[in-house]
Amino acid sequence: MFVPAWSRAGLLVVLVATLACSDAGPASVEGSYALESLNESPLPYDHDGLGCCWYLAGSLTLGPSDYAMSITARNFGGTDPFTITEWGTYARNGATLTFAADSFDVIPLLLSPGLVSGDAIELGLGGEGPGEPDQFQARFVREP
Repeated sequence: MFVPAWSRAGLLVVLVATLACSDAGPASVEGSYALESLNESPLPYDHDGLGCCWYLAGSLTLGPSDYAMSITARNFGGTDPFTITEWGTYARNGATLTFAADSFDVIPLLLSPGLVSGDAIELGLGGEGPGEPDQFQARFVREP
């Protein structure tokens, strides 16, 4: 079957563009993200009655190589919310983010590697640390 040269060139351009766009996530992840859900449940979240707190809000801010994360919660029976904060550096490899904490306020968040998908970042946090089954699965979405 004969395929004209201009048609083959057009097909090649479409193929190259498709492959270039196959990397998950935007070219830059820098910016502010709001916590949308924990364990696929919207906020406020009470960890199925197993946790200490109602989890009310959270944020993740990514700079060129640094991050800051905070989670705001309120103890069951308590009235005053408190905020857990962690900051450090991160590295990106394709759609994966890895975090290295420099410091924290209250307790460490113990972040698992994150996955960038469009304007969202999903990662594990808390519990006994990365890879452990008791970690919360958190979804952060880019703020406008």
